[in-house]
Amino acid sequence: MAIPTGIEDLNSVLLGGIPDDSIVLISFDNLDMAKLVADLIYGGQKQAALVTTDASPADFKNEKYVFVDAYSEQNGLTPRTTDFPVTGAGYINDMSLNLSEIKGKYNLEAIVVFTLSTLLKENPKDAVYKFIDVTKGRVPDGFLALFVNRLETSNQDMAKLKALATLTMELAIAEDKLIVTSTRFPLPLKFEREGRALEAI
Repeated sequence: MAIPTGIEDLNSVLLGGIPDDSIVLISFDNLDMAKLVADLIYGGQKQAALVTTDASPADFKNEKYVFVDAYSEQNGLTPRTTDFPVTGAGYINDMSLNLSEIKGKYNLEAIVVFTLSTLLKENPKDAVYKFIDVTKGRVPDGFLALFVNRLETSNQDMAKLKALATLTMELAIAEDKLIVTSTRFPLPLKFEREGRALEAI
């Protein structure tokens, strides 16, 4: 079964969306464009959870997301009462506990981590890889999307994450266009940003 994204042309190439029971590794080097893709990567009808260490929950507009907010307190902001706050990116066990609570309240179809690079910087690596395994188990019929900043992640970690992933996508910017490359695509996809949407060109 495929779970649709919020990007129509990506759904077409993926034959409906992201396959269920997937770990999706999305690497990037432009935080703003990656944030937009994170907002759009889930387009299903159920709830999804987004763990954010690198952006405020207010930066995302996807109404299906329930947030584990590891950004606000660490950056001197007051967490929203509707979110599940964590003191900072180094509190990975608290993130996992919050995801467990969210899973008890909602029928989650996806979990998005934005970004795994920060978790790898702020926590022991074995704790991060255990977190990936446990988190994927919370959406057995959905997908786990891991956003990774290529500029902040070691080659060793990138290789290990690619081995774990069932689908990889690389985001790049060229002449203000978003280029998405994957072994699943015969050719790279090229998008223009239209407000909070991505339109294929």
